[in-house]
Amino acid sequence: MTRLSLGVAGQAPAIVAAALAVVAGGLTLRGRPPFLLALAGAVLAVFGGLADAGVFGQAVVSFPGPSWVARLAVLVAIGAGLAMAVTGVLRLRAAPISSEHD
Repeated sequence: MTRLSLGVAGQAPAIVAAALAVVAGGLTLRGRPPFLLALAGAVLAVFGGLADAGVFGQAVVSFPGPSWVARLAVLVAIGAGLAMAVTGVLRLRAAPISSEHD
């Protein structure tokens, strides 16, 4: 989102990942299945963070601003995505399995 606000094009996957993460977080807070949280976390970590992980190995980052802002944004996306994915998986494992027999 930071790159889009500064005018850098080509950020559609990151925007979709961020929107999916926000929607999944809201649905999880409302008591929906944690699968959405795990899926959104994985998508956020991959498309919002790991896709731009090259910023950690570059001396000069193609970002219109301080390079530490770009690196911090990627780090936050990876960390938040992984945290959401792990939380979703742990909630899935802890959820009781209900079976309905007719």
